[in-house]
Amino acid sequence: MSPNSTTTYTVTAYDSTGINSDTDAVTVSVDPNPVVNITNGAEVTILEGEFVTLSAMGANTYEWNNGATQPNIAVSPNSTTVYSVTGYINDCSDYKEVTVNVVPEVIAFAGDDQTICLNEQITLTASGGDEYLWSTGEITESINVTPEEDTEYSVTVYNELDYDTANVMVYVTDCSSVENPEDPETYEFLVYPNPTSGNLNIKISGVLTVSNITIYDLSGKMLFNEMISAEDGQLGFERTLDLSNYSDGLYLLKLVDDQKTITKKIVVHR
Repeated sequence: MSPNSTTTYTVTAYDSTGINSDTDAVTVSVDPNPVVNITNGAEVTILEGEFVTLSAMGANTYEWNNGATQPNIAVSPNSTTVYSVTGYINDCSDYKEVTVNVVPEVIAFAGDDQTICLNEQITLTASGGDEYLWSTGEITESINVTPEEDTEYSVTVYNELDYDTANVMVYVTDCSSVENPEDPETYEFLVYPNPTSGNLNIKISGVLTVSNITIYDLSGKMLFNEMISAEDGQLGFERTLDLSNYSDGLYLLKLVDDQKTITKKIVVHR
């Protein structure tokens, strides 16, 4: 017998004569099967650091895989986590799962401020999310720009639940105005590699009396200065400078001799 609900069964027994009999009864109690349902559905998405309440129904008692025994639990996982609950009606049970997807908070970054020469192009790259919208209207992670003057660019970074905005400045300088003509018949002034990510080699050959070499940033701040003796300068001069501690950007290298000042632009880029 497999009753669908609580049922009482009776039985009557007779002796061999068929005259004498006795009757007895037994009740079979049937507990209903629980049908557990998580009202949040199969999955739910939250922003990192937020809480969500998971709610189960369809049973008398509950046991979650995190140890909770209430039908409703508040959770705030650090990463995507699967929660499960078993619901009971007496000895009968049912089982369900829900996935809590955790989306990280958006922290937009548009890169460090940059300095370029007039008519040069530079690539700006944003990070911190899944989708991007630049002030130029472009929606790619990286954009190429060629500003004619100092320009601030902004980017809004998105994911499905959050957004943030960052800015980056691109400073523009007319590098042609700081380049002085060289006299190849008298001497050769070489600076390499340029751009550099670290070491910068300076080589001067030919007849030249050098008094000092100086490096300035674009604000006019002197970052390096070396005095050169007349004896060293007459027959040529070589130095290797370590610029690895300099920020990415444009710098001015000035060479001073007894007749003129020669300025070269130096680009530090990693």
